Amino acid sequence: MSFAVPPSPRSDDAVLGQGIGQEFQAAILGGLEAVKQNLRSKNASTRIAALRSALNYDQPGLELVLPFLNSPVEELQQTAYELLKERQEPQVRFALQYFSSQGINYTPLRKLLKVGKWAEADQLTRRLMARATQTPVEQMRGQQVRHLPQEDYQLIDRIWCEESKQRFGFSVQRQIWQKACAWRWHRGEAWCVFGERVGWRTPSLLMEGQWKSYEEILAQAHHAPKGCFPHLGPTFGIYTVEVLINFKSE
Repeated sequence: MSFAVPPSPRSDDAVLGQGIGQEFQAAILGGLEAVKQNLRSKNASTRIAALRSALNYDQPGLELVLPFLNSPVEELQQTAYELLKERQEPQVRFALQYFSSQGINYTPLRKLLKVGKWAEADQLTRRLMARATQTPVEQMRGQQVRHLPQEDYQLIDRIWCEESKQRFGFSVQRQIWQKACAWRWHRGEAWCVFGERVGWRTPSLLMEGQWKSYEEILAQAHHAPKGCFPHLGPTFGIYTVEVLINFKSE
């Protein structure tokens, strides 16, 4: 008796993971283990489908999804956020505490500040604000800042204040600005006083003070005075400080 040898798959044959639904594929491969395998796939669509399937497996599945909140692949991070944003488990709420309702993750900002990388954090803050206002980062100006959602503003301020131990942040700058306004009736003079206090301007005791370039401000980051950051770059500085520190206070 002879047995027919099964033919090798042709290039157009359906193979596992192609042409069949992800949930059906998971059932074939073996439930949660299939989800784990698909999460390691190099194909983004397969990984996204696996994330959606994972939550069918209760706590073990949830633990597979949570790490993707910090995925460097934005599409995967956003999928994880959308899947988890309405859930109320303590571990989920904790993981989402540095996300805005738009799904913008401010955890990387916190990590930079926690290790004292003030210059890098300042530049990241600008990029995050651009994203929150849906503005190309090179086009960010004071008028775009006015459209920043208050939730995002408060998150940025809280993270800067907490991780710098109240050395930096919009709230810290507000206090310095209010004192400068109290000392100088003329707004231009108040700007100069503020700039000197936060290290944006050279002192003007012996000569006329000069505003520092953004490069100079970043260079002094490790010994920057209180209130120096956030600065956000040359298109911001003193001319938008009032917008930021008095943000939606009305």
